[in-house]
Amino acid sequence: MAIRLPRTTRRWIYAVAIVPAALLLAPLFAYLFVVRPALPKRSGQIQLPGLIAPVHVARDASGIPHIQAQNSHDLFLAQGFVTAQDRLWSMEAGRRAARGVSAHFSAPCAPFRDVLQSASKISGGEGMVEHTKAEMAAKRW
Repeated sequence: MAIRLPRTTRRWIYAVAIVPAALLLAPLFAYLFVVRPALPKRSGQIQLPGLIAPVHVARDASGIPHIQAQNSHDLFLAQGFVTAQDRLWSMEAGRRAARGVSAHFSAPCAPFRDVLQSASKISGGEGMVEHTKAEMAAKRW
């Protein structure tokens, strides 16, 4: 004969079991689905449009890329691609900090920083291109 627990007791047991499991699994899922896809590909092959000849990129133990190319066009194209891969995270973090929304993925002090940034009314540059185009069209050279 099975013992039937009251409904509220069962809910507490589920909460005590599920909440810690979710708290333990949340960082794993965040790493797998948010952080890891944003990291640069460090091994394997990538088809990069615009290359004339094959390019070899090797990274040393510190993660510094060493590029070997057969011509300068391919060298600079690969160098730009590798730099963009490495800088993507810091550019995204800077963009979020400028807009005042870095608390979504940052340290506990980020909400205070976000409030400060939002209060300063400095945007992430939206509308800057249109303003610059209008300003350049108005100038006489």
